[in-house]
Amino acid sequence: MTSEAELQGFRTFITDIYPIPDAFEFPGKLSRLYLPDLTPGKLCNMTDTFKALFVTLADEDTFNIKKIYRISAKDNPKDPVAYQSIASWVAEFQVEYLDWATYDPDIQPLIDVGTNGALSLRNITLYSSGDMKCLERWIRPEGLLSINTVSCPFAVAFHPWAIKPCLIKP
Repeated sequence: MTSEAELQGFRTFITDIYPIPDAFEFPGKLSRLYLPDLTPGKLCNMTDTFKALFVTLADEDTFNIKKIYRISAKDNPKDPVAYQSIASWVAEFQVEYLDWATYDPDIQPLIDVGTNGALSLRNITLYSSGDMKCLERWIRPEGLLSINTVSCPFAVAFHPWAIKPCLIKP
């Protein structure tokens, strides 16, 4: 669990981040991006901080990152990052593996971006509270299966008190 002070430190880091001149050059790709644990149990409004991070990473004069292979994050259930923002970052950075821990996410923004052919996404881990309507939306033909770049396996993680954990394979 990340404390509020650590989250504030992360906000400051994002504000002050820049490459060291003549020290090293970024190849335009990141293997993994692990975002801080956002579950301190209170509202933390990190969406703007994440937007600033992704703008900085993409900026040609700063890091010029074009591709991030894997993004992992534990979202704050009281103040989750909008899935529209996540979908736009996944598309912009050609993310192939997404593990964004938020319960019962609305996957429609990913589907919208994916049906336009703008996704490189091959693997997505979704987290469910056990809401059967949400699970049904995910596994319908117009759900995750409509994103033609996503391949097996899809992993669905349940809350500990959910009925049974399962693995969904198309």
